[in-house]
Amino acid sequence: MFNKVYTICVIFSVTFFYPLITNAQWNKIYTNNIQDLYDVQLIDGYAFAVGQTNTILKSTDAGKSWKNQFISIPTHLRALYFVDTLTGFVTGENARLFKTNNGGKTWTSKFVRTAAYAYGLHFSNNNGLLVGANVLIASTNDLGETWTVDTTFNSNITLRGAGITPNGTCYAVGEKGTLLKKQVSRKKWEKINLNETIHLNEVICINDANIIIVGGMPDTSQVGKHFNRLVVSNDSGKTWQKTNVGEMKSIYSAWFKNKDTGFLGGSNGIISKSYNIQNNRGQQLSGIASDINGLSFYNKIGLAVSYGGTILRTENYGGYGLLLKNNSIKPYLIFPQPSSGQFKLESSLEISKVSSIGPDGKTNEYRILDNYFIEISHLNSGIYTIKIELSNGQTYWEKISVILP
Repeated sequence: MFNKVYTICVIFSVTFFYPLITNAQWNKIYTNNIQDLYDVQLIDGYAFAVGQTNTILKSTDAGKSWKNQFISIPTHLRALYFVDTLTGFVTGENARLFKTNNGGKTWTSKFVRTAAYAYGLHFSNNNGLLVGANVLIASTNDLGETWTVDTTFNSNITLRGAGITPNGTCYAVGEKGTLLKKQVSRKKWEKINLNETIHLNEVICINDANIIIVGGMPDTSQVGKHFNRLVVSNDSGKTWQKTNVGEMKSIYSAWFKNKDTGFLGGSNGIISKSYNIQNNRGQQLSGIASDINGLSFYNKIGLAVSYGGTILRTENYGGYGLLLKNNSIKPYLIFPQPSSGQFKLESSLEISKVSSIGPDGKTNEYRILDNYFIEISHLNSGIYTIKIELSNGQTYWEKISVILP
């Protein structure tokens, strides 16, 4: 029997159950490419991916089918960034950066640094950053037409990710817990001490205040053991909170819609669906055992890339993710918490009844409909206890916090 995802909405009526969607996860897309892929981006229904041996792939149907794009200079590619469906950039070996203005039909070299290697790209309006080995950072303020090398420090540390906030604060991350910061108008970067030794692989600037950094690496002293790290700031980089992600060995990629909702990609093909990045995530099954090198979403459609030309695709945010909390797995998720008006309940098993007990002791029962939300705006602020009764006889209790204006 297939598991199904059920959702509920408060309507003050007799309780019944209604199947919503199957527990769909990620599906492998077959292409003629067998080269390792390292980065992917979905933008307005188009998709692009890059990898070893000149590999540039393009999709015009949101990742269902792919075609190779020609690039004249042989090079291994590690990162890409498209600002729209026509204007984009790719980079990698020799830190050579190519730009296209016609959706990948033709490419022009805009920057090169012989014997260097670039691993990360990011743009915000006309401002862009390229980062790579030996603390290489190059920047542009004219949408990639011209580039200059910024001032960092002498080291063999490799930088792997970059981000720019709306107000122009720039971040770069890399090996041995390296975090650099500057304003977009400056060329000199300052080093931020995170007291961290784990390699940092990607930085995502949600807005000016919320910054998410992910990292991970194998333990060189013990075969099969890895480290990972999730680093979050909610105050524009003034303070940072670090935590481990128990469901995967190392984190290599991430994509986030906002500070809570997004995805982490890691070793062993694990994708973690986030409902609250530090406390509430759901592990998804990708169907592969290799590293998730890149993740990207557009609406409900998601793409992930890995070695050997592997491309994974989902049309419903990867479906349901098993809850991982306090080292236990529950067959449901309730998010976001706290809430100011609505909660969403997802379950991989059939739900027979849902009710809640409020701080005043009053009990509410909920109908289960083809709807994603529990409407609680009519309730008073406070802590509510949700009772979830499954058709297999299991009963779960979950406390939720309601904060209303």
